[in-house]
Amino acid sequence: MKRREKLIVEPLVKSLLSTGSDRKAIWLRSSYVANVWEVHDDVGPDSERLDFRFRMPDGRCLTESSNWLPVAREFTFWIRAGPYVRFRDASTHQRWHRVGLNTLHGLAARRFKSLQEVSEGDLEELFEDAAFGVDGILRTVNRVEDLMRPFASISQLPDRFLKRKPQLALDPKAVIEACNLPDSVTAGAFSRILLVQLNRLQARPVPEREPEDDEDDDEVVSKTGGTMSANSVYSYISFFEALHSLKSVMNCPTIRFNPFAEETPNEIANRLGRASKSTPIAPHGLMISLFEQCARILVNEWGGVEKRYNETYRSYLSSTVSWDTVQLVRAEVLRVAKACFILISGFTARRRTEVLLLDRDCLAGNDTYGWWLNITIVKNHDHTKTLVTIPNIIARAVKILIAIADLHSAEAQTNELFRMYDPRFRRFIRLEVTRGMTELARTLGATSYEEDGVEKQWHWYPRQFRRFYAVVFFHRFNGGMETLSHELRHWSVALTRAYATLDTEAARYWIKTEQEFKRHIARSIANDEDEYTGPLANRYRKLSERLKRMLRGKVVMVDKAAAELLLRHMGREANIFTANAWSTCGCPHTEEATEKANCRKNGQGEGLGADVSAAGSSVCGDCPFSMQNAEQRKYVANQAVEAQAALNDCRPQNIFKMLQAHRFLRLVPPKEAA
Repeated sequence: MKRREKLIVEPLVKSLLSTGSDRKAIWLRSSYVANVWEVHDDVGPDSERLDFRFRMPDGRCLTESSNWLPVAREFTFWIRAGPYVRFRDASTHQRWHRVGLNTLHGLAARRFKSLQEVSEGDLEELFEDAAFGVDGILRTVNRVEDLMRPFASISQLPDRFLKRKPQLALDPKAVIEACNLPDSVTAGAFSRILLVQLNRLQARPVPEREPEDDEDDDEVVSKTGGTMSANSVYSYISFFEALHSLKSVMNCPTIRFNPFAEETPNEIANRLGRASKSTPIAPHGLMISLFEQCARILVNEWGGVEKRYNETYRSYLSSTVSWDTVQLVRAEVLRVAKACFILISGFTARRRTEVLLLDRDCLAGNDTYGWWLNITIVKNHDHTKTLVTIPNIIARAVKILIAIADLHSAEAQTNELFRMYDPRFRRFIRLEVTRGMTELARTLGATSYEEDGVEKQWHWYPRQFRRFYAVVFFHRFNGGMETLSHELRHWSVALTRAYATLDTEAARYWIKTEQEFKRHIARSIANDEDEYTGPLANRYRKLSERLKRMLRGKVVMVDKAAAELLLRHMGREANIFTANAWSTCGCPHTEEATEKANCRKNGQGEGLGADVSAAGSSVCGDCPFSMQNAEQRKYVANQAVEAQAALNDCRPQNIFKMLQAHRFLRLVPPKEAA
């Protein structure tokens, strides 16, 4: 080893292997032996405090436990520094830290003194409890029931467990301390547990729990009435897989066996009925209907809502109306803000957090040259700023949100969107735009749909709107892989396709959308529509005629059967369709097709298939894999007009004019065909 490498590597290895205060990591800003760690993002400004002062089942603090504290510290350190999983942000580190502490608390509550005492049978029982989330791990229900069992009525219950104002209820803080539960119990589920016990003590029936409007479909209701995420269940099961993977670097007692020799964590979660589910895809017509109605709210209703609010608030200041009347109009303002959120989420494909981080300076551009939105990308918590293109309706939505924040500009101002000033408390409050979406959609007639002749109701929540991008590609842009490539900031379509494949869920959805696009092309050609022209379309049109002649002697729907056969032929030919402004390319990723493609002549490009960087309206016009629909032919015709105008220029001939002349000759046939 070279001297320089030795000076760098040896202290690093020594630091990692140490369990004392000299252990270092780039993201750890505290001493390893501290009770509270301050950890930072590898890239980005965020930080988190990882607190080991965690209540254990015996009432002591975790920092006082010689058995469990080393495991907690080692796991929290190596889950980020080790090889099991890779992440760079403090927020994910905090989540894994809480998973570790909750699981160790659950093991201690089951009277284990060390991880080495845990057997495979014990883990199976623990996994079954993990199916009910944090409260299952902590055995919250059993411990609260054990505490309350000696009391048969409210009169027997000690006063320290009761809160009498504003109404009679059990004091959650007192119950948590009496049960030696940590503060990480699920607030909603714990409230439900206390309500069950309160009703028992008062001899009243337990009311049924109504589902939240904004619950995701991968959230399920446990037997305690709480909501828990399938992803969090997977994390608790994966905790033991991480322990086994990190056993060679963790300097503490750990499990002695591989808990997943026969089943993976995901298979166990699936067997327990708690596997994560993909975001459901809304019916295309229903999604478009919701967006249309939200756009109508912005265009047709906001002006009246703004006027009514200002008038009502002035009447309130003069004591003409009550605050309840103002609240009714504020509900209308919230309805408009929800419509803005839905449109922004759908037309930018941004996550809920990214949309809520928008500020009043996020808009750039104008109606003439187009609009851009300056957003913060929080993937992996890098918090990088980037500009994305948006249609005019999204610019209008942002302006409306600014107007909502400025309804009380004389009293206060804020730089954040999705805020509204509350004059009673003299502060800005967050608009709860992510809740009640199903109810809003119901008022807009965008929840009922028919499937297999049966009318059903759709449940809306924010993550579904990111899926609208693929719907827009099919219904408006006829596929639009080029648009997707631009939004992902990729130069090559091949890179975009490979990027989507990294996420199997996204890959499956894109494959489904791409197949629908192929079916759309096949159906258009089989129905003798003049939408598509060009060399590739002409070849498929001739094939369609041959197929129809063959099918006319059979009792089948000729056009539909021909379309399906065309679709199969496209699969055999390995056509990969990508749409752009001037044509739709169907160039397969084969050596033969690559040699024939206009954009790959003279050895241009790398790999197989079309070279997007060399493509263009003057290149793709007579390419054997090109075809154009009406909008694309119109685009090429406009370019031909511009080229003709340049040729008519009376200035002396030059190289640029010669290039324009060559381009015009290539553009004339598509122009005449248009």
